[in-house]
Amino acid sequence: MVDDPVEGGWVRHKKVPKPGNYARLEDLLTDLSPSCLEFFEKYRRMYFFDRFIPDQGMEETLDMLKRYGGQPRRWLDVGASVTTLFWSTAIDTKSTEQIDLCDIMPEALFVAKKFKESSEFPRCYEGALGYLCRNREVVEHTRALPWNYHVFDCLSTWPNQMRHKSYDLITAIGILGLSPSANQYKAAFREICGNLTKGGVFIGVDWVRSDKFVKIDTHDNRYIDTCHIVSLKEKVALKLLSLNSVEIVGDENYCRLLVWAFLRPT
Repeated sequence: MVDDPVEGGWVRHKKVPKPGNYARLEDLLTDLSPSCLEFFEKYRRMYFFDRFIPDQGMEETLDMLKRYGGQPRRWLDVGASVTTLFWSTAIDTKSTEQIDLCDIMPEALFVAKKFKESSEFPRCYEGALGYLCRNREVVEHTRALPWNYHVFDCLSTWPNQMRHKSYDLITAIGILGLSPSANQYKAAFREICGNLTKGGVFIGVDWVRSDKFVKIDTHDNRYIDTCHIVSLKEKVALKLLSLNSVEIVGDENYCRLLVWAFLRPT
């Protein structure tokens, strides 16, 4: 069984690669854990399958992606897990040449790849497209693009194979909030920014845990607030484009989320 699966699509006590270690998903296919594959498939079907649920911050997230995502030639989704295709409902990929996904868990990327290559079209995707006034062809176009799958710890020192690559759009949805402290969050933020082109946009979402969930799971990210996000630009040459703090309705584990976008000036 997977050790201590918790809410949110991540696995505690996972075997963390050493900083700088790197692999491509295709090189790890014979080593995938069946229990981890089951875990991420269940997560996908539990949270990104049924109807689109309002007042959970998805509207603000999709709005941010649509407004600031632009028309990226190269898009990197950091800590992608199984959700990249869902976020693509809000991104104009007509000019996109490739999409890169990175995650510490190869099983999550395998589940994402398998879903991307299928014809399955979950109900929540229809709901997101309806909210965005877009049609199904948007997702089918994104599915047909080349996707690359990178396995490494994107919250630590990046491997040589990924450092200083050039991306017009980087998304970090739900991953930076797994940093155990504000300083480690800022260090990971700076590392990711090294791959952003001039004129490129970095969009992120952080789910802030409730007091109850912190007591249960011990990971405490309540340091994340608007002041923390604003302070990120202190040591990186980025401009804050937008920042929203959204209260979450009816969720015992998360009290709010912060949705933000930064620009690297030309």
